[in-house]
Parts: sequence; structure tokens; C-alpha cells
Amino acid sequence: MKLINIKSFFAVFALAFAVMSCDSEPENMMSSAQEGGDWLKLDYSDGKVLGSPQADGSVVFTDVELNFEARAHRSNGTVTKYTVKKELTRGGSQLGVSTLGETASLDNPFKVEYTSITEFIEGMDGVNESDLQIGDVFNFFVEMTLTDGRVVTASANQSQFDGTFALTVQCGSALAGTYTRTRDNLEIIIEEVAPGEYIHTAVGNWGYGNSFFTGPMGGARMVFNDVCGDLQVPDQQLNLGQYSNEVSLTSESSVDPNTGVITLNYTIGFSAGPVEYVDELVPIN
Repeated sequence: MKLINIKSFFAVFALAFAVMSCDSEPENMMSSAQEGGDWLKLDYSDGKVLGSPQADGSVVFTDVELNFEARAHRSNGTVTKYTVKKELTRGGSQLGVSTLGETASLDNPFKVEYTSITEFIEGMDGVNESDLQIGDVFNFFVEMTLTDGRVVTASANQSQFDGTFALTVQCGSALAGTYTRTRDNLEIIIEEVAPGEYIHTAVGNWGYGNSFFTGPMGGARMVFNDVCGDLQVPDQQLNLGQYSNEVSLTSESSVDPNTGVITLNYTIGFSAGPVEYVDELVPIN
């Protein structure tokens, strides 16, 4: 089974790009900057909106926090006003929106701090705490008014210049730790990278200590999410994008609420065809 390395292609592309361009800025920039706005950074932001779902679909909130910070990374002098907003969405549809404030400059960071769910929905007409459901998303973003009168919105992307900071309403989750994988008795480390978001550090059959996998432990890594005990494997590429082998969920995966045993069903694509794996992970106490 062959790993499909995409690094060599991008190395050649990057060399060609460097020869053709004297611009050292990252290629993946915000569309607002391309449209005349500024580069912003939201990477100092963090938070969580955790709760327990009820029979009627509502949520009893148990752990809520927001530390939002928007600041300028580079200004080109075309922005006359920054407007910071928040919105609530469900399945991509907007349920509510509110303006948090306006400023003529983001040289000093614009900060928002919440410690209650009431603060999250404050200012959103028609939105009540009882309306919120697991999976709803709070987005915090910045609109920029330009000197020519246009208004551009900082768009989200995969670079460090993210234009939207999002928090999903979800259940509390505590799956980080060390497990024994039953199919080969290998000790597996599960790392938490955000509330409800984890990295399985050794998928497939490679184990740890492989020089061809980047990462501190030398295992093939995979992201998965815990949504109230329902484990989801978003479509991704092997080892967080190092290889182009496609990794995806094959069937229902879950965590046993009583024993803590994790069951992950996933597929890794190879040139000879996809291979399915079942990882039953038993927590090591």
C-alpha cells in the first residue's frame, strides 16, 4: 500500500512562485484584503459553548466562555471604519445578528469577553436561550468600510489570517488520553486540539516512530470530532494533509458513555483501493 506524497509537487510550485514573485506574503489571503481591505488576525481568540441536550431539543449550558480579539496585521490605508459583529447560524442559515461595536482603527485589539450564554445572544432580536440547539454556530467577524464606500467582510480561510471566529454549541467532551487499541494492543494517544475536536495520533497499521510521517511521534494522524458521543471523521487527507491519501468515515462511530471505549470506523485510500479500519480504543486507567 503506497502513500501518495504531495509535498514534492508543492515544493516545485513554491520554487516557481518564488522566482516569479517578490511578494513574501502568504498566498492564501483574505478576500477582503484582495478587495481593498486590511489583513486582520483573530488567532488570539478562544472559547467554548458546551451543554447537555434535553429531550425537547433545548440545551442546558454547563461551560460557556468567549475571549475574542481582532487586530490589524497590515493596513493599506483604505479602511475608514471597522464594524465587529456576531451572528447565530443553524445549518448555514442565519438566525440572528448583532453589532458589537465600531472603531476607526484596529491597531489596538478589539476585545469581547463573555462568561454566560445570555451574553452570547444579547442583541439578537427574537433569539432566546431556549431556542438554541446542539450544532448551532456563533460567528464573530469584522466588516470593513472602505474609502470608496464599499463594505467588505473578512472571509474565513485556512491561513493564519482567518476572518471569522466560530464557536459551535456542543456537548462537553473529555476523550484526551491514552488507550489500548484492541486489534493490535498498541497504546494510542488521543490529543484534544479544541473543545470536542481530537487527533488520533496513529491511524492505519503504521504505529509510531516512522520517519516518513511528520509530527513528534511519527504516527499517521487523523482529526475526529465528538458531538454528544457521536464521533465524526471529517473528510481529510492522511496525517493532517501531509499525504493525499483520502481519509473518511465509513460507518457510525461512537464513545460508550459508561466505559469510555471509543470505536472509530474509517477508510484510508490507497492506489490499489481503499482499506477500512475499525479502531476500538479502551481507556488506560
